[in-house]
Amino acid sequence: MLSDMFGYISFVCWLLVLLPQLYLNYKRKSSEGLSLGFIMMWLAGDFCDWFGAYVGRLLLPAILIALYFVFTDVVLLGQMFCYRKGDEDAFGDSQLPEGAERQPLLVRRGRRACRLSGRNATKRRLAEYQAAEHAVLLDHGIVVEPIATSGPDEDHVRPIMGGKRVKATLIAVLTLVLLVGSGVVTRVVLASYPDDLTDMVSQVFGYMSAALFFVAYIPQIAWNFAAQSTEGLSAGMFIFTVIGNVTYCLSILAYSTEQSYLIAYAPWLFGAAGTLGFELLILWQCYFYSRCCGPNGRDEDDD
Repeated sequence: MLSDMFGYISFVCWLLVLLPQLYLNYKRKSSEGLSLGFIMMWLAGDFCDWFGAYVGRLLLPAILIALYFVFTDVVLLGQMFCYRKGDEDAFGDSQLPEGAERQPLLVRRGRRACRLSGRNATKRRLAEYQAAEHAVLLDHGIVVEPIATSGPDEDHVRPIMGGKRVKATLIAVLTLVLLVGSGVVTRVVLASYPDDLTDMVSQVFGYMSAALFFVAYIPQIAWNFAAQSTEGLSAGMFIFTVIGNVTYCLSILAYSTEQSYLIAYAPWLFGAAGTLGFELLILWQCYFYSRCCGPNGRDEDDD
């Protein structure tokens, strides 16, 4: 009964884990707070988790929840594909004064500021780069109209609509078909081999999943540190992750502590328990940067 209780709590947390981040991205029309490396490795870990559970013919709930994670990861990547382009468009040609030549250093710094800062900080920094470009033109005797300093037009920071969304949707569907298809084909092929081989393949992918989850948080932690901000990153996602991992481990341990049982579930135990330190560190970053540096991280010191 205790195992079932912890299992249901973990199940609910995992169903909700990515929803706060998906909603935040949709609300902000931006994915600037997320590290692409983090999401890519999380997707790879969830795929290995599903692949090992499906090929090893584990319990149906374990297979379905892992497949649900793969689906939500692909949706999150689709959001990043749509919104990240919109972030860079803030530094397009239309944002430079007429007659200006694109300054490579300014553009590189501007795009980095856009990736590592919040929307308000991005607007302010863009205005600073426009002013610097304007001053360079005046020094060279080029007369230009005074520029507005209120930041970029909203049309330039919105994600690309229409065709870009269709393309992202098609890529997401194709990715899901390829990932799920590889698991189905592998399971059919392994059906003609001894069960020991199937169990070995399942265990290998289980350990690969644990290893990927363990290192997946490093890019996000480094991203937060470089930006000195966690704006655009949902703390709720990591709160659900911590609760889900803890209750998942408790559900396994409450059911049985026999050696053979623990060995069978060892990869999933390591994958859930081994990442708790990284998840708590990211939650600490969310707290520290919001309290000490303000919502826009280090940019608050520039005001």
